[in-house]
Amino acid sequence: MKSESCPRCSTYLEELQQEREDRMLLQEEVEGLRDVLIQFANFASRYPSLDNQLLALLQKNHSRLSKTLPSAEENQE
Repeated sequence: MKSESCPRCSTYLEELQQEREDRMLLQEEVEGLRDVLIQFANFASRYPSLDNQLLALLQKNHSRLSKTLPSAEENQE
């Protein structure tokens, strides 16, 4: 008996795979942006002449990103 795959199932699996790849790419981009924000915040903290509000905003956004984005380990599960 020959095993045939359902066209709907195949389409659904392809969509799931594409969604997973898209999420992984987005996660990589967000992690890159987070690294840039961290580097900028570290740079800004060394120069007190920079606007304190800007530094506070960067720190707030970094902590918000850390709380709302799933870690890379969670995405691999």
